[in-house]
Amino acid sequence: MNIINKWEYSMATKLIILILTIFGTFLVGNVNYMPVLFVGLCFNFMIQRKFKILKMYIPFYLVLSIIRWLSRTYLFTIIGFSEFYVFMFWWLTPIFMAMHDVVTTSPGIISAFLSKMRVPKTFILGVLVTCRFIPTVRFAIKGVKESMYNRDLTGSKNFILHPVKTYEYVLVPMLMMSINTADQLSASAVVRGIEAPCKRGSYYCDNKGLKDFIGITIIIFMFCYLLCRGGLK
Repeated sequence: MNIINKWEYSMATKLIILILTIFGTFLVGNVNYMPVLFVGLCFNFMIQRKFKILKMYIPFYLVLSIIRWLSRTYLFTIIGFSEFYVFMFWWLTPIFMAMHDVVTTSPGIISAFLSKMRVPKTFILGVLVTCRFIPTVRFAIKGVKESMYNRDLTGSKNFILHPVKTYEYVLVPMLMMSINTADQLSASAVVRGIEAPCKRGSYYCDNKGLKDFIGITIIIFMFCYLLCRGGLK
C-alpha cells in the first residue's frame, strides 16, 4: 500500500467537511461570521500539512476582506469591479477551499471510495475523467504557451497586428488536445479495470486515524458556533 501523504484526511472526512461547509455557508443568517468557517478550514489544511494551499487562499481571503471592509466603511469601490463580486468570492471562499481538498485527492482513492459506496461505474468513470481533465488541460496549455514562445508568436506586436491568427494558434491546438485528452483518460480508466465486475480497491492507503476525528471535530465545532452566533436565515 502506498501513502501519498500520511497526514491527509480520508475521502469520507473530506466529504463531511465539504457538506458541513456548504450547509454552513448557505444557512447562516449573519454572513459576518463566515470567517469562522475559513479559520476552521485553515486548521484542517495545517493538520494535513498542505501549506501551499494556505499560501494561496489566505492572502486572497485577506485582500477580499479588506476590500469588503473598505467598501462598507468608506464606500470604497474598484473601477470596473463590482462590490457584488467581491462579496460573492469572499462568501464562497470556504466552499472553494473544501472543494479544492476533495478534487485534488488521488483519483485512485476517489474511485475506491465511490466503489465502496456502490456508486454506478458510469458515474465513477465520469468523476475520474473530470478530476484528471482539468490538470491535464492545464499542462497542455502550458505546452502551447511554450511552443508559441519558441516560435516568437507571443509578442505584443503579433497580437496587435494579427489578433485572429494569434487566437487561432491557441484555439486549434487546445481543441485538439481537449479531444485527445478526453479519449486518453477514458481509455486509461478502462485499462485500469473500471469495467471489471469485481469491487474496486486502491493501492493507496486511505489512512483513517486520529487526524480524521480531529478534523471532523474542528469543522463541527466551527459549524455549530457559526449557526449559534450568526443564526439561521
